[in-house]
Amino acid sequence: MATSSSPLPRYALATAQARFATLNLNNPFSRHRDILLFHLPLILPYLSKKDLWCCCTLNHTWGRAAKQVLWSYPIFGGDTTTSLNDFRTFLQCIEFARDDTLALIRVIDVADVEETMYDTIEGTWLRTIVTRCPNLHALILRKAEFLNSRAVRFAGVASNRSVQYLDASFCRNLTEVTIKQLANLFPSLKTLKFDQTSGINDASVSQLVYSCDEVQHLSLGSARNLTDTGLYAIAKFCKIRLRSIDITSNVKITDAGILAIARFCIHLERLTLTSCVLLTDVCITGIAKATARTLTHLDITNCKGLRLDLPVLYTLANSCHKLDNLALSFSTLNRDHTHSKMVLEVFHEFRSLRHLILHDIPEHTPIKFVADLVHQMENGALKQITLYRDYYTSDFIMGGYTDLRQTASPVRTMVGSASAMMVYRSPDVTSREVEKFNESMKGKVVVRLLEKKELLPTVAAEQW
Repeated sequence: MATSSSPLPRYALATAQARFATLNLNNPFSRHRDILLFHLPLILPYLSKKDLWCCCTLNHTWGRAAKQVLWSYPIFGGDTTTSLNDFRTFLQCIEFARDDTLALIRVIDVADVEETMYDTIEGTWLRTIVTRCPNLHALILRKAEFLNSRAVRFAGVASNRSVQYLDASFCRNLTEVTIKQLANLFPSLKTLKFDQTSGINDASVSQLVYSCDEVQHLSLGSARNLTDTGLYAIAKFCKIRLRSIDITSNVKITDAGILAIARFCIHLERLTLTSCVLLTDVCITGIAKATARTLTHLDITNCKGLRLDLPVLYTLANSCHKLDNLALSFSTLNRDHTHSKMVLEVFHEFRSLRHLILHDIPEHTPIKFVADLVHQMENGALKQITLYRDYYTSDFIMGGYTDLRQTASPVRTMVGSASAMMVYRSPDVTSREVEKFNESMKGKVVVRLLEKKELLPTVAAEQW
């Protein structure tokens, strides 16, 4: 604390003494008012709508802060009202709200809004949002059945250049023409999510990336009509700004389309190719060479066409020096049992890898496999290993996987089994053994064992 003998200027000291004299020492709220008001934007988002409305009635300062939280991310639905009724009320309010209030709206999320047989949403809802929310940043329309051709048609030629994030995943009432019109409504989009969305094909994707030339993050999972032609358009129009692309479960995508994106999108950082069954090792080698300076995340889980021979893994490890997240299937690594030890040694070359994800860990996989894997990567940057497993036979005999007990067993010989990657005299990989292993590592590397079903959005831990 500064005293009178310190080099603090006299005018600053006088100001501090004057402010101190105005404080009511018997009122801690007044004493720390400035600090509290400074942190209000961090505290208020954790309050319920009811509590926020109470904050609005305290005074002008609290009311202004609470109002900003209420309007920046409107929450639809509560204890006494449905999300549908709240959304309809919100649309009516913004028709007549003041400009300074409309300027506060940043995110609109209608993922939980569902129409009923008796209550529906007017067809002009999208036009209202586009024209009355000048500073809207994100529009989340996941599973919105009311996002259809009629709503887009009513929006007309209006556009909103402030929207940068659009999530229209799982929307089943969109067509190719509607997708193209959406691109004209939001020309400044940087993040696009159209997972399992109807109307996604080569033509609509081409129009999307042509009209929205600032796209940085693109997700087109489970697009049954998307082929390499659509990827060529992405490689052509997004070659400078594209940072990540997710084309999970696109069964018509081949090496040619992926390599076009890898070669021409020069700033590509994240590439998710889960369940793209037509990809081969040639594609992985090409990705490693084309994105050597930028790639940080690669997911090639359940790509049944991949063999991931040792030369391919070595190329990936030695080329991609920034790769810090790698996801793949255990069965792919274990395809050739004669080279199992050599496969483990390959991971020694992944010096920058921080998170390794292995899917479909077979039953009776020894915990020593995990220990050896960590040992191979101990000189690198590894911080976490995530293991995904499916249902095991023992689950139905001994209960859930969190309660499995280990018994002493002789050396196993499982020739021809997917579990034959190593032959160990050690306990199996279970939650209990993983917990013991994590305790022995003392935080250097964390291993997580999860069930495969936890990947589903409806049962994932973050949704509980």
